[in-house]
Amino acid sequence: VTYNATISACEKAGEWEKALELFSTMGHTKVELDKVTFSATISSCKEAGEWKVALQLFSIMVHDVVELDRITCSAIVSACEKMGEWKKAFEVLSLTMESEVALDTVAFNAALSVCEKAGEWEKALQMLSTMGHTKVELDAITFSAMVSSCAKAREWQKTLEIFAMMGLSDVESSVITYNAAISVCGKASKWQEALQLSSAMHESKVELNTITFNCLMSVCEKGEEW
Repeated sequence: VTYNATISACEKAGEWEKALELFSTMGHTKVELDKVTFSATISSCKEAGEWKVALQLFSIMVHDVVELDRITCSAIVSACEKMGEWKKAFEVLSLTMESEVALDTVAFNAALSVCEKAGEWEKALQMLSTMGHTKVELDAITFSAMVSSCAKAREWQKTLEIFAMMGLSDVESSVITYNAAISVCGKASKWQEALQLSSAMHESKVELNTITFNCLMSVCEKGEEW
């Protein structure tokens, strides 16, 4: 208990190296390392931007079969996002679900962001499906990451499907999300769909910007609708 309290104090003081030193001392002196120990040490490393160290600690935690908790797993998914480790993020999510740890929207959004940056749109769709099955709330960041992920892969049909889901969820779309969808429709020469999106922007009172107009002009030129 004394060690855990001291590590927590180091975490709050931003002393990640001291927290790591105490963690190491506990291991050498055979003091039990529990989920509180790991959580505080991992959080300390995360706050200091020491993502690689945080991932190493998580690997030890899993190896030693220490009980996982939401805060620790969320911190590790965030670490994966910062390091672009989409496979590790997916692995962490799988482990937490097997352990029946309830992750929140923030953790899933971090994982979706990793997939988007890595071009893993199919994995992102799997995560979105998991969020639905586990009743995790889908917010504007969730949909933005999904639209961006599918748009980058030029999956215009999936992009429009995500937009339809967003409407059913009563989540407001941003101009950035609309522009990504219009752009992918343009690249697929789907000018009618692009114009429908611009109409939806107007109805939703989302202000069109220069990027929107440029995308629409490009779409209409390809479709000879200018």
